[in-house]
Amino acid sequence: MTRPESTADPTRALPLLQAGALFCYLLGVLQFANPDALEDPSAPVFTAASAPIATGIAAITASVGLLWVLRRSLTSRRIRSALAILVFALLAAGALLGHLGLYAPALILSTLLLVLDASWRISLAAVAIDAAVSIAAGPLLFGTPVLHAVLNVLPVAMVYALGTILGVILARYATLVEEERRAVAQRDRALQELARRSVAERDLMLAEERARAAAELHDGLGHRLTLIGMSLEFAQRMRDRAPEAAWQEIATARTTASDAMGEMRTWVRALSPIRRDGSHGIAAVEDAVASFERTGLTVTLTEDLAGAALTEPMERLSLRTVQEGLTNALRHARADHVTIDIHHDRAEGTVTVTVQNPAADAPVGLLPAEHRGIGLTGLTRAARILGGTLTADARPAGEGGGRVFRLTVTVPAGEALATTEGAPA
Repeated sequence: MTRPESTADPTRALPLLQAGALFCYLLGVLQFANPDALEDPSAPVFTAASAPIATGIAAITASVGLLWVLRRSLTSRRIRSALAILVFALLAAGALLGHLGLYAPALILSTLLLVLDASWRISLAAVAIDAAVSIAAGPLLFGTPVLHAVLNVLPVAMVYALGTILGVILARYATLVEEERRAVAQRDRALQELARRSVAERDLMLAEERARAAAELHDGLGHRLTLIGMSLEFAQRMRDRAPEAAWQEIATARTTASDAMGEMRTWVRALSPIRRDGSHGIAAVEDAVASFERTGLTVTLTEDLAGAALTEPMERLSLRTVQEGLTNALRHARADHVTIDIHHDRAEGTVTVTVQNPAADAPVGLLPAEHRGIGLTGLTRAARILGGTLTADARPAGEGGGRVFRLTVTVPAGEALATTEGAPA
């Protein structure tokens, strides 16, 4: 069974993106570095006023990093949603200080994960709350005019909007990937069930064939063995009084034994035809034909599949049809020649397997269902499973006179022929 390549996990690159975003966020502390430290090595890197801010930014970066590592091991959606909201709040609080540029990657990722782990509605609500807090904090904490505070929030809002849009796209993509995985898993389960049923069907067919063989052998072979016993018993009684009659009965017993052995060989070939290892399709049918030809039967096999391969169920059905037709030709019609034709009717979209042999005593017309044995009944059921039909009838042979018996199985080409990639059956 060929399995398609699995779709890549859309969140596989997140750890690398998170690491890069946190590195950029941490670089934001440089905004608060003491400019004098560049000229005077003895000057502190951060002033007394900026050091707490830089420490806060570093603490936020470390906390978010730990929370994002923890996120990868969580399976509860509620906990992941709460964690995403906490991360968003921490990063948004830090972004109130300093310039937006270095904070933007972390803010985009936090909004994206808020959409993935919670929902886009919660993301929009968090963005709205952050915007309201930022607008209110400007005049209250820094004395910034309200208009300026609103203008300062706009770039941040655009960053959040970008993160939300990317989150929605990624969430939809992740949903499609999950649906595809489920569809592939469901298909695989269906194929496994089909394979299991195919094995069960094959075993059932084999059991039916064995039951039919047992019944036929009991009737046919048992009768012949009885005749042999009676002939030998008669010969023993008459060997002194009528030696010629005794020898005649022995000859009759010998002929009957030969017929019984021939019938036994026929059944052995019908139930277990010789098949080369690895032979499939038409080659397997040819092996079955070769087994029956050793009985003295002449078989002509023709096919026009143009190299197309039979499906496994159609191969089994074809073999059973050929075996059934050849066995019936030997046992009932005493035929010496059988023709087998496997035909792909491209106009009708069907594949037909036909086995035909002379049958002088067969009445013209379809063989009634009540006159069909276990073999034909099982073949009919097997053909129906593939959406096909079976017909068994006798008809005039044509110019040569006489009659022929024809066994025909017709199956839709879609069920009978295996397809190659890009090429229909």
